[in-house]
Amino acid sequence: MPETGTSVNEGNQPLRGNGEGVAKASPLSTAGAWADEMPERSNVRYGVRCCHTNAPMNIISAMNITPDHLPKSLAGKPPIGLSNFPELIREGYSYVDKSLLIRSVLDSPAQVLLLPRPRRFGKTLNISMLRTFFDRDMPGSAELFRGLDIERAGEEYATHQGRYPVVFLTLKDVKTLNWDDCIGHLRQLISREFKRHEMLLESGFLDTEEQKQFRKIRSCECAGYELERSLSNFLYRVGPGSGRYPHEPGGVG
Repeated sequence: MPETGTSVNEGNQPLRGNGEGVAKASPLSTAGAWADEMPERSNVRYGVRCCHTNAPMNIISAMNITPDHLPKSLAGKPPIGLSNFPELIREGYSYVDKSLLIRSVLDSPAQVLLLPRPRRFGKTLNISMLRTFFDRDMPGSAELFRGLDIERAGEEYATHQGRYPVVFLTLKDVKTLNWDDCIGHLRQLISREFKRHEMLLESGFLDTEEQKQFRKIRSCECAGYELERSLSNFLYRVGPGSGRYPHEPGGVG
């Protein structure tokens, strides 16, 4: 077994039956505890790389094990049914570190990104993570990424943190048996986003008719067809460097 203070099988290569890693070990202060406590189980196929932060959090970067195989010192609460990134981190749930998705998004030349993955893969949680990182309306979010891989990715990525207005919609709870109820749910979701960005009403950028339409959508009083382009017609106008976002240098508000 590696000495305490080294990471176990950081390259995700198979472990031998006696629990010894075949990958080269590298320094990692908290992984040694895992190496010393890991039971010799034939179904433990991969090593684990962990790190701790000041938050009561367990970050597991790569694993193929069940929670009962984790040593008590590293086994956090399983985030069953939880898709809110800030809550997951603050409440000390175990977290598989996928924060380098942020780097992939920033490096991509595409204007639109589609992430097709199976059910229960964690799509909503990952989108929540993206929102938390980029959204300028979430002060203090930098602390939530302390110790994650994206923090070590470089300053060119850190400069994007908390810089952008973000429109966030999740349809995971829109479960209805008819179209009218579905439209009702969508109306509420879009209304919520308009309320988050209602500073547009004071920006001087909307004319009188647009302000009237904005208020209708915000109050859930609009027809279904009015929802179709509501986000693109209004919220796209708010952006970094536009000078139209409150508290932005040169902006209104």
